[in-house]
Amino acid sequence: MSTYTVKSNRSSYHIDGIKTRTNFKGQDTGTGAVPYFAESVCGALTRGRFQDDFQTEDLAEALAKQQLLARIYNRKACLNCSKAAEEVIAQQ
Repeated sequence: MSTYTVKSNRSSYHIDGIKTRTNFKGQDTGTGAVPYFAESVCGALTRGRFQDDFQTEDLAEALAKQQLLARIYNRKACLNCSKAAEEVIAQQ
């Protein structure tokens, strides 16, 4: 099972640990273009300094905690992280 961590910076809350998904099949088209690759579902998680606020193995709990902390501390809940979490939860 995966471990999900709610992380914060000065302006927003993010969820780390969501697996990335891509439609790339690994075929070279000969155009020289680099296929899409991401280290995480949210680009902000690959840079900057974050504080670990909450850790759990339940993605729904991590999403709820992200939303709650954002409301309590008047910060944004990252939409990329939220949408990715909702998609994964819907597939389960």
